[in-house]
Amino acid sequence: MQRIIKSQRGQLLLPIMGLMFMFGVFLAGFLKWSAGVYWQMRTDMVAEAVAISAARAQAEMLNNLAVLQTIQNAFLQQVEFGNTNVGHVQAAYAQEFKASNAVLIAALRGFNGQTMAAAQAVARANRIKTSAVPYPKPDHHLVPQKVNVYYLAEFVPLGKEVVEKAYFLRSWGAGKLHAQPDHQVSWGVSDHGVVSTATATLWLDVSPSNWLNNGGFPGKDLSWVRNIAIQCFFPQFNARLISTPADRDLLLKTALKTLSS
Repeated sequence: MQRIIKSQRGQLLLPIMGLMFMFGVFLAGFLKWSAGVYWQMRTDMVAEAVAISAARAQAEMLNNLAVLQTIQNAFLQQVEFGNTNVGHVQAAYAQEFKASNAVLIAALRGFNGQTMAAAQAVARANRIKTSAVPYPKPDHHLVPQKVNVYYLAEFVPLGKEVVEKAYFLRSWGAGKLHAQPDHQVSWGVSDHGVVSTATATLWLDVSPSNWLNNGGFPGKDLSWVRNIAIQCFFPQFNARLISTPADRDLLLKTALKTLSS
């Protein structure tokens, strides 16, 4: 009887080992699948954080630029005659005008760099090993305007200067008064072999029915009334996430996989 029991115990050993092996394979597969899901969720969240942070940085800079450009009106009174911008500055405020203009140009010059810096800071804070990659390249979409500036002492002309970047027009919504910005950038991030993309866009939080709404910046081909002085009304740019277009998603994922290989 004892020999029979020992024999039966030996017969259970192989099935138990087989079950343990199958469980081990299942556990390893489950852990690998869980890791993949985790990294996909993590990179998705980081991509969205990068995209919205970069867009918010752009919105903030556009708001600041609109304010700085409006300040120019305190020194420069300009109007467009045909295709020529003409303005005058009181000689007593010449230095203030030049200083104000220098600040405006410097702020615009750092636009793309600040956008990239905001995106990379978020990526680094989330321990993404590779740099966040944008498409298309971030840009302010503002066009510098040349003004023939006459310096006056009261009404007496003292001199003339051509200021190449006296102020800036928006390049979006040509001919449209209530134009929404076309700033839209997709970002890709990669970590542990997983690539994710996200896209954010800017929008002007102003009612289109408001007559003073001019798209945040002066526009091209508007009425002569809109070309009197430098009109930068409602600096209220904001940012939001949108779906990533399929072509951008494919392009960014292909580029990041190539860079990480």
